[in-house]
Amino acid sequence: MGYFLALHRSIVDPKFYKEILDFSRSAIFIYLVKLLLLISLVSSAAQCYYFIFSKKGIPYSLESTLKGMEIKNNLLDPKAPTPIIPPTFAVMPALDQLFGFQNFFASDKDSVVIIDTAKTRSYVMKIPAILLDREKIIFFVNKQNTFELPYKTLTFGKGNLVFTADEIRKLLIKNIGIIYISMLIANTFQHSITIIFSIFFLAIAAFFFRMERDSTIGKYFRAACFAITPMALGVMLISISGVKILWGWHLLIFISTVVLFRGLVAMASSSATNDSGER
Repeated sequence: MGYFLALHRSIVDPKFYKEILDFSRSAIFIYLVKLLLLISLVSSAAQCYYFIFSKKGIPYSLESTLKGMEIKNNLLDPKAPTPIIPPTFAVMPALDQLFGFQNFFASDKDSVVIIDTAKTRSYVMKIPAILLDREKIIFFVNKQNTFELPYKTLTFGKGNLVFTADEIRKLLIKNIGIIYISMLIANTFQHSITIIFSIFFLAIAAFFFRMERDSTIGKYFRAACFAITPMALGVMLISISGVKILWGWHLLIFISTVVLFRGLVAMASSSATNDSGER
């Protein structure tokens, strides 16, 4: 309960920031690690739920994009002459779920996805592109860099998959542990970068606008490590809600900024009281 009390006080109790000056560096580091693990575990669980079970999840998105197609013995059978270039609106939900490509090339009539199982191709692809070949998916990032994903990996070694929502969901549920761990690793990395950047942003901003001109920047880094809590918890709540807010970080960092400066005012008043008492 002590940790969750610290979470609560770091948001609502400015007097808490008087106490953090006595915290050890290891205690602050442990607080941040626990905060990172909390939001990563919860946001990954929410992402996993929406990815598999939501009506806007990947089973329905892939069925809509690749309806009628299937993978047989690790080979794609499109059930129609290729190449097939689905429109952007048809592939955007799946790309957004898989890679976070929200509104990616939304102005193009044709999407970045090409379905072509032919051995030879006489056309020139626009790059970047995602090619669904006969044996694998090829990601053309640019002319020099490509990445390949065999269908065997995509089907978790099963080698066969009919692109219907029910079949895709069954496959995902069967491998939900692997999916969750993958999301957890990715989210932990992403949240780590966000938290570190935000702490530096808050600490440097507070240092430039400091009220006590003789204070060192270390004091503001200490305060920023706890003032970041509203932003971190906000990221978690947005994940639980299942919505995607492009300006979410800006709103949350503003809330953390307000919390930080409330805490700094309390710290300054404490210092002023101590100074007057010494006199």
